Amino acid sequence: MEKLELLEELEEEPLHETETDNAYIINKLKSRGHRILMRHLFKTAKFAATIASGDASPVAERILNRNEGSAPESVFRTYCPECRKVRTLVVVPARSETELRASCEHILNKAVDAARRDRTLVFIGRYRVVPAGVAKLIGEKVLG
Repeated sequence: MEKLELLEELEEEPLHETETDNAYIINKLKSRGHRILMRHLFKTAKFAATIASGDASPVAERILNRNEGSAPESVFRTYCPECRKVRTLVVVPARSETELRASCEHILNKAVDAARRDRTLVFIGRYRVVPAGVAKLIGEKVLG
């Protein structure tokens, strides 16, 4: 159904020969695809757990202060050796508690264990804040 709507929208929009119009159309399609992908990843992350947050690094503290105690969610794709598939891990940090959502129970259990070992909220880049244990589990470099 969405494919038909997308094709109809593409047929309705006239393609112009100038580079700026083509760039606009390409960026519009990319952003629409990103929204569709994010919606799919959030729907598939069915398993959830909540843990208490610890202290925050100075950069993470500034991000939390700017957003009134919460930070944007971070989405990661990780490999699950038990399922032998790539799964989704969503981290929703806040000053008081951090919610972890995953599309696989194995990934969720590993993330919860890692987050309980080191609860300090750290900055890993691109405005993402996660517990230090989860950053180490995923293999992300801690920037601040």
